[in-house]
Amino acid sequence: MNENFLFEDQTLKTDIFSDYEDTPTEKNPFCNDSEYSSYNESYSHVIPTFFFRNDPLSIKPSRYESSRLRYFYSLSGTLLISGVLIKTILYLIFYVLILMYTGSLYHSKNSISGFFRQFICDNSVKYGLLSISAIISSAFVFKVGCRYSALKTSSFFRNNHSARTSEIISFFMTGIFLTSVYNLMYLTATFFPGIFKNPRPIFTDNIPQSLLIAMYTCIIVPVCEGFIFRGLVLKNMSRAGQRFGIIFTSLLCALSCGQFIEIIPCFMMSVLLCKITNKYGTLTHSVIMHVTVNICNTIILAYGDIFFNSNIFATQIWTFITFISGGFFAIYSFFKEPLPKSTKPQKNRSTKLIFRTFTIYLLIILYIFMMFYSII
Repeated sequence: MNENFLFEDQTLKTDIFSDYEDTPTEKNPFCNDSEYSSYNESYSHVIPTFFFRNDPLSIKPSRYESSRLRYFYSLSGTLLISGVLIKTILYLIFYVLILMYTGSLYHSKNSISGFFRQFICDNSVKYGLLSISAIISSAFVFKVGCRYSALKTSSFFRNNHSARTSEIISFFMTGIFLTSVYNLMYLTATFFPGIFKNPRPIFTDNIPQSLLIAMYTCIIVPVCEGFIFRGLVLKNMSRAGQRFGIIFTSLLCALSCGQFIEIIPCFMMSVLLCKITNKYGTLTHSVIMHVTVNICNTIILAYGDIFFNSNIFATQIWTFITFISGGFFAIYSFFKEPLPKSTKPQKNRSTKLIFRTFTIYLLIILYIFMMFYSII
């Protein structure tokens, strides 16, 4: 009777179990101190709280726990596959409709027909339709994903940790360094024109086209990727461990870029953005950082393309400066804030279970097919 009375006092109960280092909590059932608690979801999304409130989780997950974790992994794979299909189908539908409309105006004598014929012949239509398709598909995937992941939109914007100026500078310079890695890959690819397609769009003096390319690169892609990968997928992949969630989410994001040459810089950039999201508990900081870094790099690339006639000299100078200056901050950031460590129970619940999920295999095959389709 006295024991039950004591346990009804939550404060006293916490004090009693605080003597045991392996006692799980609802926010961090694995008692891994290296995890960023601000972005941890309650493990009760996987199994009810009372299963692990007073006892540590077993090294190996139960059948029910494995089934629940695989549900979230499978859901992520299904959502990403759906996003690719919806985006592709919408793009094709819109493109065919524009072709039909411009065809109907082909014999027209007014200036509208000439405008649409010119419009359809450049990359403006491509990036305009890509932007619309990406927004619609990402919004649909995010809405459905939150519904079936039992996640509230507010959980992506908690902002539990304020950012200091030194941290912002460090993360920004690290991001700039990673863009220099991308530019370095691009410069290397120019020596093998018969192997790789052009890995990035070329800016011209066609203002509407250049603005659409810049909008897609600097705003649409960071926002859509932020909500889908650093938001929905990262949370579902991190159910049992944040280290696995960061690495595997970044791997999927890198494969989704569709260009073989972009895998390394995209993976590294995604790891950085996932760390920012986990640390501050909000998507806002990582999305703003992604947008800012892309804008800075796009300005330099556009300047080199337009005013130097696609001469790589401007890109070489920018790459050299950012690689040297940003490299220091990248190394400093890596050693100061390494990825969270994984305990053995976390490894058994993430790494071993992910490769028993069919939709993940299907998703990786789809991404690899898209990637090799870009290689001549």
